[in-house]
Amino acid sequence: MSFTHVVKLNWCGELHTFYTSSSTDLKALGNAITQLAKRLKVSRNYVKNEFDGRKDNFKVERR
Repeated sequence: MSFTHVVKLNWCGELHTFYTSSSTDLKALGNAITQLAKRLKVSRNYVKNEFDGRKDNFKVERR
C-alpha cells in the first residue's frame, strides 16, 4: 500500500519540499534525496551522505 509523503530537506540552509508516493517513510526519504540530487545535478550518494540521521536536517510526514 502506497502513501503520499511530504519530505522536507534542509540542504545548506535552503528548505526543499518534495511530495512522493511510497510505502514507507525511509523509501520516501530516499525518493526525495534522489529528486534533490537531480535538481542540484550532483550524484545521489553526495546528497545521501548529508541526510544520514546524525543531523536534524530532514522531516518526513505521511499524508
